[in-house]
Amino acid sequence: MKKLLFIIICAVQLIQAQNTIVGEYVSTTKNSNGIKLFFQEDGTYQITVFSGKYKVINDSIVFENDNKQNSYHLLFENGKKYSEKITIKVEPINYYSIFQSDYLGIQKTETSEIEYQPLKDYFNKNDIENYLQNAYKIAEAVKENDEINTEKTETKITFEIDRIHALYFVKKSDYNSVIEKYIVPRNVNVIDVTFENSYLANLNLTGKINKANNVLFLTDGKSPLNFTKKSALIQPNYISPTTKSSEKNWSYPGMKNNEEYYDYDDSTAVVVDTAYAVSENRYEFKSKVENSLKEALLNIKKDTAKYLMVYYNLKDQRASKNFNTFVNNYDENASYNMYEGYNSEYDTYNFYLATNSDEAFFKKNNIKEKSVVIINKDGKIIATSTKSLDDVANILNYDNSFLINKLKETENAMALSNSVTNKKTSIPELTKSLNKNYKDIYTERFYFANTTIDTAVVMDDYQNNDENNDEKIAVDQAVEAAVAAYDTNDFTFYKTEVSEKLLAEKLNTIFEYYNSKNILNENLVAILLGEISGNHISFDLFKNENNGYNKQEIKYINYILKYNKEANIKNKIAKVINNVIAYKSENPDSATYTAIAHSLIAYSDNDLTILNSVLNLYNQKEKASEAANQLVDLYYSTLVNNKPLFENIDEQYIKSNATADYKTDWISFKNQINSLFNAQAWDIFELNKTKDFERAIKWSEVSNIIEKENPYSLDTLGQLYFAVGRKSEAIMIQTKAVALAKEMKISSEEFENALNNMKK
Repeated sequence: MKKLLFIIICAVQLIQAQNTIVGEYVSTTKNSNGIKLFFQEDGTYQITVFSGKYKVINDSIVFENDNKQNSYHLLFENGKKYSEKITIKVEPINYYSIFQSDYLGIQKTETSEIEYQPLKDYFNKNDIENYLQNAYKIAEAVKENDEINTEKTETKITFEIDRIHALYFVKKSDYNSVIEKYIVPRNVNVIDVTFENSYLANLNLTGKINKANNVLFLTDGKSPLNFTKKSALIQPNYISPTTKSSEKNWSYPGMKNNEEYYDYDDSTAVVVDTAYAVSENRYEFKSKVENSLKEALLNIKKDTAKYLMVYYNLKDQRASKNFNTFVNNYDENASYNMYEGYNSEYDTYNFYLATNSDEAFFKKNNIKEKSVVIINKDGKIIATSTKSLDDVANILNYDNSFLINKLKETENAMALSNSVTNKKTSIPELTKSLNKNYKDIYTERFYFANTTIDTAVVMDDYQNNDENNDEKIAVDQAVEAAVAAYDTNDFTFYKTEVSEKLLAEKLNTIFEYYNSKNILNENLVAILLGEISGNHISFDLFKNENNGYNKQEIKYINYILKYNKEANIKNKIAKVINNVIAYKSENPDSATYTAIAHSLIAYSDNDLTILNSVLNLYNQKEKASEAANQLVDLYYSTLVNNKPLFENIDEQYIKSNATADYKTDWISFKNQINSLFNAQAWDIFELNKTKDFERAIKWSEVSNIIEKENPYSLDTLGQLYFAVGRKSEAIMIQTKAVALAKEMKISSEEFENALNNMKK
């Protein structure tokens, strides 16, 4: 409310300052970002805190939030000279609260691991204390209406880091953490960071229309609000007061404060049954409880999206009561998540309490008494727990999504083992299975016990009630064998092992099959991309001890580049390969890798990220080389042709973001283009490659059109103009560079020295 009053006061001041203020105003006050104030021509005003576009789909409304913004706003400040250090400036809204949810990750190279730590840990504690004291003085000065010298007021605190490839800013949340990646160009020496702390940016609205009474149900996922059209409201004929006034600290003789009104021992107090009030109109979910194991297995086979959870505890006389309490607890929790009606997302299990007739089955499958057993649609035991039902209930209520993911991963592992060990699996089927399941089974999330798929629990015979085929039911040694070696403390999951050697042989078989026949298989392309990029964490199968790593990797890349269909997929493929080969200038096969890198430019349709990477590859060997200059010429021709410049830039921007893992904004994209042209032009000037000066001027001119009023780009153009004898133009450009540098409070000494030299 105080913030809204502040805005209104500002508006009144505006009214006094000018005759007309009709229009829209947006609050820039911290924590109130996005509050809008409208002045109408009829002398009325409106204040809104939330706006955007909407679509009506059947009886639902989909809202877009205009207040959605990045969690962090970064400004890059370029330096004339390359520096091994980068200064990061931050203006915290509140150090002790805001920094608690902010983290910063550093990636030194494109392929290196990201190193995270809390953002507050980067700062010197003394700097923090000085900043907070300064902030307190400013607040007190504002409170006392004292004048503040803004030029001497430091609103940022800083720290330095070594030069890196990218920064990862993380806004951590218990529900959905936001991760923003920023690639740092080589000429950036200072990064200015501002936090976006508008609560409006995090609101997600959905709505329902009740056509019968024109009511809109609007909710942010927590508590629904009801709205009725103004035209549909029946307004009572209220009596107006005779007089109306206001008075601060109103009171009357003998007035009690609030605490004196409450007598907590008053037995006549009305007690509201809140449980009843909440649940009266709530959807009540009831899960499916099976009558027999045979019937349960048949039902789970039909409903493939669910699992069967069995409680096996024959000796406990209270088992039935405890089981019913457990199921009721699950149903109650699911009902809370289904307050608008049934939602299959929260209905993931059928339940069954084992009876004496099931004892033989559980003993043969080595299941201990007092166990909770989870069975999948194929009738296989994939997880067990010896925890109490109360403990399992807590898992289902508070960590069920993790459990479901683990169950799915376990099923993927079993499916992969089936396809790899089955000699009858065809090459296309095996390739499809590897692509679908390999990325899940071979990660650090899995432990492999010394068991094989042959030990899986197969229940088809039990379902058919064929007593004579009991020996065909494989005893599940995997569950028991893995207990000692792998225990989540909650559930033990079925483990399977496919040896590295066998999987490598299978992968090589399918690769040679498709490669020799020159057949493009998209599943194989996906597998090989995982191999070369290291997404298959445990091991890279194509590596061997005879330095054949490069040869095999190059073979894989050449096969991948046979993909020649959708442009956006090609662009994404190019970026994956580019990340793999970007740092191989010292590799024994560097010439081959460089040729591949160069081919990626055309393959990606001149994508800026790819071209920049190849350009850096050339410049590492020789700055401003002809090979590098030709690449800059290539991108120049992509932007400067018979179409308008900014139309071409916009096409490149849309295309680049369509395949990027982390989207970049329009200003940053333009900055990257400017950096490409300006850096290459400066290298030519600095190395005094006079034959290329006109070429560099062409690049520098377009860089200053793309990003206006950049003192570094202007300095490059001014010095190039002077070098080719265009003195008056050089002085005009350099004068502007000096003025801008001073205005932006960056070092202007080098710019001024160059200007003084031009004026001699």
